[in-house]
Amino acid sequence: MLENVVGGAKFDETDDGGKDSAICTIEIGPNEADKKLLDTVGGLLAVNKDKWSLGYRNYKAQFAAAFEIEDDAGGLDVFLHYITLPWKLLFACIPPTDMSDGWLCFFVALAGIGAVTVIVGDLAAFFGCTIGMSDSTTAITFVALGTSLPDLFASKGAAQEQEYADASIGNVTGSNSVNVFLGLGLPWMAAAWYWDNNGQTDEWKKRNPEYIDQYPDGGFIVRSGDLGYSVAVFCACALTTIAILLVRRAAVGGELGGPAGCKWLSFVLMILLWLIYIGASIMKNEGLTMDDVLPAGVPGM
Repeated sequence: MLENVVGGAKFDETDDGGKDSAICTIEIGPNEADKKLLDTVGGLLAVNKDKWSLGYRNYKAQFAAAFEIEDDAGGLDVFLHYITLPWKLLFACIPPTDMSDGWLCFFVALAGIGAVTVIVGDLAAFFGCTIGMSDSTTAITFVALGTSLPDLFASKGAAQEQEYADASIGNVTGSNSVNVFLGLGLPWMAAAWYWDNNGQTDEWKKRNPEYIDQYPDGGFIVRSGDLGYSVAVFCACALTTIAILLVRRAAVGGELGGPAGCKWLSFVLMILLWLIYIGASIMKNEGLTMDDVLPAGVPGM
């Protein structure tokens, strides 16, 4: 609102509010060169103050939610709450997705998963050593469960929230691809660089006496075990699983869910395939036969 306008400014008394009190709309535009520079710098920084402010509030809310107990919680719920409280507080340390468009959350969560995986692997190895279980058997049971349960819950959540099963089944196949290609490829590459630079050390010679002459400069050596048998059994079970999915698609029009009977039958078949893989691999790793597994009086295979 402009009052007592001077300096030659003129307004239409009928449209702009009157002779003595006029309304003027002013548009302030940026300098194009400065605007381009600021847009470029802002894009590089990717900082949104409103999102970061919201992120800090959500960060605080995560810790508050970790201690929260619902009003209608029963005795078992309260017991489980206190049992899982350390894990809740640990997961609350992961930044919320409002910060840095979720990238900070992604990398911190990824680092956390890696740290937990290392802990699970070491604990499983200690447990296997305590009960006399081989490393191969420990790897396909406890370590595999500990590292794959996050994928299980992620796939379950994706199946419940989305219309199609693409995300859940894609996560299963994608996570195994990461385990095989990155989980094996990156450590092997790093170990190859390490031994190429260090050569034959006393520890390496003690561990690999039969390869001293064959590899005078040292090298990363992993002895083969019973992996071929386990991979063959796994491939057979995996192909059977894919066949079940194809039959489900033709029968009920979807890979997951469906009528109760078909759903439970698929569940039982999948669990049986997992048990077959585990059982066959353990028998091979531990040197067991059907006579050792079957009760007395039942003929073996």
